[in-house]
Order: sequence, then structure tokens, then C-alpha cells
Amino acid sequence: MNVNEIYKIISDLIPLDLCEDWDNSGLLVNMDNDVDRVLVTLDITKEVIREAEAKGCKLILSHHPVIFKGVKKVKRTDLISLLIKKDISAICMHTNLDSVMGGVNDVLAGIIGLNDVEIFADMGRKGTLSEPVTVRELAEKVSGALKAPVKYTLGENTVKTVALIGGSAGSSWEQALNEGIDVFLTGEVSHHNALDAMHEGMPMIAAGHYGTEIIIVKHLAETLSGKIPGVSFIGSETDRDPFSYVFETEKAEQPVFRRAARQRR
Repeated sequence: MNVNEIYKIISDLIPLDLCEDWDNSGLLVNMDNDVDRVLVTLDITKEVIREAEAKGCKLILSHHPVIFKGVKKVKRTDLISLLIKKDISAICMHTNLDSVMGGVNDVLAGIIGLNDVEIFADMGRKGTLSEPVTVRELAEKVSGALKAPVKYTLGENTVKTVALIGGSAGSSWEQALNEGIDVFLTGEVSHHNALDAMHEGMPMIAAGHYGTEIIIVKHLAETLSGKIPGVSFIGSETDRDPFSYVFETEKAEQPVFRRAARQRR
């Protein structure tokens, strides 16, 4: 099937009118090629492009856009150049895949066991837990379900209602607070958003950008395999969290700060 035909079907299922204004989703690299295998990934990297070539995938479907900010120059080693050189097209479905029913945030809500799920802040979701738990207990559950390192604030608070947005949405804690939500879950939270939320008594759980969104890859591949006959969708095996993590086993000694001695002239 031609890549343009595949793109039409995918964009009907994951409409582009759900995208945020600042987003750049769509058929971003169009080689106008015929495709029978598609590699599904969170990010397009050099390793993912090599994997696509090795597996005979003439199309990569990613969540994060391979072209996001304005491109003013292109080098031979850039991802766009590599895709063109290998005759591989790229479809990127970003905030529309966050928002669409059955997308990133619905999958995330299902994984952590939310009930009575509703839309939150346009693309996010909110719902209730089966029973009240502490923030720490919920963070531990999220960490186990996502197999990801998780940070949290106000761990002793008991919570029942949860709002969530995968990826980076730390500033949305204020809307969660205004709606009377008990805890807000996202991928990335800035230091100052965490402090401000703590000041207002709003617990937050940060489960990593990668951890809260990589969950869509398998789900998307399985869903689309049943929607487009004759085209196989396979999840990437080389897509990785860009970060490695150091886990502290002992409390680090606190530094001692002293006034520097004034040097005599």
C-alpha cells in the first residue's frame, strides 16, 4: 500500500484536528513509497532508522515528531537526511495521539487502574481509584506498572481521584487543584512547579516522559495491524529512554558551607 493511503487511514483514526496549535504532526517525511511493514516507535533515532532498514520497514510511525521546530539547515547526518537516504517515510502523531480516545492518556489511565475516566485539560484524563491509597503507594504502583523510576511529593496524603497527562505537563497541576483532584500524574515536572503545588497541598507524581508514553507503542501496533490489511505494524526494539539512572543506596552526606577566608593583600 502506498504511504499516502496508509497516512489517510491513520489520520482518519487519529485526527489531526486534535493537535495542539504548537504541534507538528502528520506525514513529515514523504518518500511516496509502497509499504508493507511499518516500524512503530516513540522516537525516531539513528538506531530506529537502522532497525527499520534491517526489518524492511519503508515507513516509521512515531509519537514524537522528527521535525518539530523550524528547520533552517540540514546536514548529511541529520535524521531527515538519513530517512531520505534510506527511502523511509515518517508519520508522526503527537498531541492528537495524546487526545484521541484510546490514545496515550487512555492507555495510561488503564494501566494505573482508573475508573469512570473522563477528559481532563483537553488531552488528559481523570478518574477514580478503586480504593483510597497514599501518594507513595500510588507512586509505587505506577512505578511497577510502567517499569519506570517515579518521583512524588506529599507522599503521606491519601488520594482517590487522579488526573493525568503523559509526557511533560507539570504546569497542569493548577487545573487539577481547581477541579478538586487529589493527585496529578505526568511525566516531567519542573522543580518550581513541584514547589508551588506542594505549597497548595497538591500532590504530584512524575513518572518520566519516556515511561508515561512508551506504553502507546505496543498498543498502537496491535490496533493498526487490525485496521490496515496487508500491512504489518511492529514495535521498535531499539527505541530507548535517552536517560540512564543512578539509584542512590545511602543518604549522601550533606555539604558544609563555610564563608571563604578573605585573602590578605
